[in-house]
Amino acid sequence: MENNCNINFEFNPLGDLIVKWEIPIEFLEKGSKYLFEVPGFKYDLPKFLSIPVPFSSKSIEMKTEILSVSSGIEVKILPAKYGNINIEFKVKKLPTKTTSKVLFDYKICNILNADGVYFVAVYPFRTPFENQTHNLNINCKFSYNIRKYKFWERYFEYPSNKKLYNSGLLNYKKTGDEYIINGSIIGKKQHTIDLHITGTRFPIFIRRDYFWLFVYLISACVFLSPFLSELKDLFYTKSECGELTYYNFTLFNF
Repeated sequence: MENNCNINFEFNPLGDLIVKWEIPIEFLEKGSKYLFEVPGFKYDLPKFLSIPVPFSSKSIEMKTEILSVSSGIEVKILPAKYGNINIEFKVKKLPTKTTSKVLFDYKICNILNADGVYFVAVYPFRTPFENQTHNLNINCKFSYNIRKYKFWERYFEYPSNKKLYNSGLLNYKKTGDEYIINGSIIGKKQHTIDLHITGTRFPIFIRRDYFWLFVYLISACVFLSPFLSELKDLFYTKSECGELTYYNFTLFNF
């Protein structure tokens, strides 16, 4: 049997993420503590008149809940740097040899950014298990009628958050409204892996900020067109005489 760490991610239509760890007992030592750092906030576009404002962002707090953990394991939720959360995982007693893995589940609430057209989730994955193989299985079902998904796998240096490179180690496929991502990575404590998934109702992928910028421009043109017409009449009057056209700027006539 392979001694790999299995992690299942389930994004549900309520906007929550459920993370399920299956940790081989060979990774653990009795009396040891391990820190699982998870995001305590997310960034989203602020809204004006219920429309997302492109090329801007605001931070929103997210809550983490412990769902279940194997016997002999004690967990605590502690604050971490930069607004994140540490889940302290203490091994008080190792399971029996008949149990090959320790189970550990938690939920991150409201991680999904949704505006009715776009659905965006970003999970910065970190692991306390250095140089161990991690099998990732990600299941996304953001909503109904998701026409297009896009996935990025980006590596950052921890804790500076300096971008290192993009990777394509994970495979992905779309089945109906569900998006499935899976593959294996080697855990590095000095790395943060951004798992970035975007879903849209459009059949082709358009960047979210570009789309909402286009909506703002069209809305501004429609809203301002009557005022621009009035402003045009206010600044000049037009009179035609034969083939010549004369413009009289009435505001400056004294």
